Amino acid sequence: MLLQRLMLSASSFDSCTLFLANFNPLPAWLSFMLAWLPLSPSPPLRYAGLGTPDPALRAAVRKEFAGCAIAATMMNANGQLDGADRCLALFGTAHGPGGKPYLDTPAIAAATAAATGTAASAADESAAGTASGFHALVSRSLQRNVAASAQAVMEEEVVAMVREVLGSLNGAGGAVDGIVLVGGCALNVRVNSELAAAFPHLPVHVPAAPSDCGLAVGSGWLLAPPPLHGPPLRLHLLGPTPFDLAYDHDHRGGPSAALAEPELSAEGAARLSALGGVRLGASLAAAAAALAVLLADDQVIGVVRGRAEHGPRALGHRSLLSAPSAGMKERMNALKHREWYRPVAPVLLAEEGDRVFERDSPLRPLHSPFMSFAPRLLPAAAAALPAVTHADATARLQTVTAGGDPWPPALLTAVKEQTGWGVLINTSFNTRGKPILNSVAEALALLRDCEDLDYVLVEDFLFPKAIVL
Repeated sequence: MLLQRLMLSASSFDSCTLFLANFNPLPAWLSFMLAWLPLSPSPPLRYAGLGTPDPALRAAVRKEFAGCAIAATMMNANGQLDGADRCLALFGTAHGPGGKPYLDTPAIAAATAAATGTAASAADESAAGTASGFHALVSRSLQRNVAASAQAVMEEEVVAMVREVLGSLNGAGGAVDGIVLVGGCALNVRVNSELAAAFPHLPVHVPAAPSDCGLAVGSGWLLAPPPLHGPPLRLHLLGPTPFDLAYDHDHRGGPSAALAEPELSAEGAARLSALGGVRLGASLAAAAAALAVLLADDQVIGVVRGRAEHGPRALGHRSLLSAPSAGMKERMNALKHREWYRPVAPVLLAEEGDRVFERDSPLRPLHSPFMSFAPRLLPAAAAALPAVTHADATARLQTVTAGGDPWPPALLTAVKEQTGWGVLINTSFNTRGKPILNSVAEALALLRDCEDLDYVLVEDFLFPKAIVL
């Protein structure tokens, strides 16, 4: 279901904004399809970056893309689960009435291999092990090309869809000055970048929590809309403080005070000191400078500060940080028990954007505070920052500015003084299969158990590995 809403903007734009929720069931369906392409449990989008779109595969994907549209629409419009079953049936993962498969997995795999002249090699079959269905029938290189082709089709279809909507609105006399993307598909960073490039005159915005985890915020705003003017609320930092650490919370100033960053209490500071933490400095700048020295020495540091992030991205408060030098991506993936090809995201000072990346839109600087876009790195930056450069030369960046959360820009400024680049690797502070942590005990346990984690910073208290061994 395509949800179109023209409404007065609360913050980002001056007049009217086009809100697109999940764009359309077609991208939602395709995201289901992509989820089954890589060797489980690999994330589909970044796996697609390893492959090459193929004309025959794109045609096949586009045919199936259109073929499942009605089923997906029925699922979204009427809440019928049959639509979901059909969506997941592309590789024989679901069955229709009487147990009959909607689609024949071996036939699809064989046809796909024949279309590209590629068949599974003995080495690929051996590497696949006990993989079933599509994974066991085609080579890994073909899997990557199917993923790349599906991703390319998704980008083309979403851009075409938005272009059609904008055309109909402009033809009806509507004036749109921005595009806001919400829904789970808004987490597809390559699609977002393609939209920014396709509509350079319109800013494209994605909130910190565009998927289901943002429903509570939307429900609250439906009852009590935010003011049209005034400073923006830092909704991306609405998570809880660490469960096992005491803070001074002052709600007497009303909602604005309740949303302010809490201060570590004297009791909390005493506990961190008793656990072996060493306070880095009396000010934010001093703590950032001390940490930058360690990061410049290729140390991996887990950070726990203030409230946790609201949304799926770690933005510096529950993060694993390191320099983006050679070998650091491999260390991060080993720490988190992730596949070898998985990229890691950079966080950088906004003023470094044009030094590091090509702009998605030539008319405006890069703005990606919530890791919502994946532009291409400039060649010189890719050579200097190899750990954050994905196989397709893109990176899912987070930009920070001095006017927002003070902690990331202070740290990145100090890092730039040490390394010449205001850029760090930033990935979530957790290991595979576990949620982002939210306690001092969890952080110190990972410091003890993870060989590639060198330090943990809780507020301004630094814990070296020797403390927990």
